[in-house]
Amino acid sequence: MVNFNSLRIAFTFAGCFLGAGYVSGQEMWQFFVSFGLKGLFGLFLAILLLFEFGVLLMRLAGISGLGESEALIIRKPIGFLRAFIGVAEIFFLTGIAVIMAAGIGALSEQTIGVSRIVSSALFCILVFILVLGGHERMVAVFSLTVPLLVIFTVAVSAAAYIYFPVTNLRVAAESVSDEINPLLGSWPVSALTFVSYNLFSSAEILAPLGKTVLSPRRVYKGIALGCVILFVIALCIFVSLSLYPDACTEQLPMLAVAGKISPLLEIIYAFLLFLGMLGTATSSIVAAVHYIAVKTSFRVSRFAAAAAISAFVYAGSLLGFGELIGTVYPVCGYFGILALLCMLEHFIHIKIKNCSNK
Repeated sequence: MVNFNSLRIAFTFAGCFLGAGYVSGQEMWQFFVSFGLKGLFGLFLAILLLFEFGVLLMRLAGISGLGESEALIIRKPIGFLRAFIGVAEIFFLTGIAVIMAAGIGALSEQTIGVSRIVSSALFCILVFILVLGGHERMVAVFSLTVPLLVIFTVAVSAAAYIYFPVTNLRVAAESVSDEINPLLGSWPVSALTFVSYNLFSSAEILAPLGKTVLSPRRVYKGIALGCVILFVIALCIFVSLSLYPDACTEQLPMLAVAGKISPLLEIIYAFLLFLGMLGTATSSIVAAVHYIAVKTSFRVSRFAAAAAISAFVYAGSLLGFGELIGTVYPVCGYFGILALLCMLEHFIHIKIKNCSNK
């Protein structure tokens, strides 16, 4: 069993979200940057909610002894409701993996001109191999990727601050994009849906982890550090895209920022984007495969489940990267709000029960 200290909890928590949408700038653009200065308020709100509900999820798993996300969300053992949550989780996790694979297609076309049909196929094969390694392999990927992403994103942001006119920040803060996603509407709604879809899609990864980490102090420190990592990267992306607004028209905005500054930065950032996509796709499919192979009544091996999901991910990845992010994430977010409220009710119920037994 992996020894999850606070640092590894932080890397795993942050790594759940640091995929193609997040570090490429596409997700930050649609959910926050497009709202101008108000988007920054949304980002603050989102990070605060991520901390609160991230701690709640892991502490709920610890005090209840339940490592299954559907049991944490649906408190009473109502079979069909828990099965519905499980199916929804598989759908969401697979959707995220599809977006990661689509991101690889956009990355290869934007940098080296390789067809997304070929690059997405190779990526899905690599993810399939990593998925068979299980959770420990997933954590190893995150432990490598997250520190590099933090360091380099800060470096690109600093370079953007030097390279582009600082007056662009004021102009960006005062303007609101004409292309705000109609599924989001306003910055509070955007922040809430951002948190809910991220946590709901990560519940199958974080629940088993929370069950094994019984120290509240370790959970608080780990989730807090993970949120700091997410905030630093998000703020750097926010500033970079505000300094160079033209990048927001690209499928991978932060890659466009890096490329505008230096071809070398573009190459390095492309590699780190690849690692971010790899980590998120791997974790998502690991969780989906675990549910299908272990929790359902179907007699399906991990190999067969991983192969079937990987094939589906490849087929779905041939759709547009930006379009997938703008549709799948908000829709998942609205459903995820209900899941977060159910977990909150479960947590309060246990606390009240424990107090009454004292």
